[in-house]
Amino acid sequence: MNVDTDIILDYCRRFLGYGSFDSPIWTVGLEEGVPAGNSALAEISERLELWSTDVRPELWDLPRLHRELEASGISQPQFFSPCRPKYAPTWSALIRTILVAGGARPPIALEAIRDFQVNKLGRPWGPALIELLPLANHNIRAWAYTELSNHRGLEFLASRASYEEEMRRKRGRLILEKIRQFQPRAVLLYGNNAKTRELWTELLSQRLLPLSGLLNVLGTVVGETKVVLARHPASGVPCDTYERIGSWLRDGKDAPAVPRQRPATAA
Repeated sequence: MNVDTDIILDYCRRFLGYGSFDSPIWTVGLEEGVPAGNSALAEISERLELWSTDVRPELWDLPRLHRELEASGISQPQFFSPCRPKYAPTWSALIRTILVAGGARPPIALEAIRDFQVNKLGRPWGPALIELLPLANHNIRAWAYTELSNHRGLEFLASRASYEEEMRRKRGRLILEKIRQFQPRAVLLYGNNAKTRELWTELLSQRLLPLSGLLNVLGTVVGETKVVLARHPASGVPCDTYERIGSWLRDGKDAPAVPRQRPATAA
């Protein structure tokens, strides 16, 4: 892999995901996945080249990226094919929340999910799909970037632990700055585990409170933005849970509104 330290550092600091900051609903996950069988290093190398050529955007066009990776010989699942796109369980759950929060009546039909996935998901006119961590991996235990740590300035890539220690708070603060700048109506944080709860509680300087009737779903209000922290869809969350989250984000139904909180002050 050809290593340009400046591009890698800029990507890690600035690249947040896909879609539009102007969208009323954002989602924030942990990190992107790498398709099975693909080399994470080969894919990130091509992504970095494409990103740098494309004026290094903070939010990118996801279907366009997939087309350009395919054209470069790096195969991608056919998530955006107009002819029966590949089903993506995580995106399906997020789309259920986005559609219900936007006014659709549950239950959401699979055809509506496919249509949204093909025509709006990750596009410049679609909802913001943001990732807390910038580098794609096969799973949360995998780490493909150790060899890059031999380059000056990239020592933090020696292990997943050192990478997360370097990136989580910095990027979390950047995401929170964007939330306060653009004031979306709602933000769905997914991946409700101890480390994630601790991070967002620290960054928000306020508690995330349980939403009644929604197991392992927490919420708060930041300015004019409703914020919800839910378990990752891959952890076995029922489809209707994400639809009920959408109902609460829309109008508070199916769960009581979380009271506005003042930021915590130092003792």
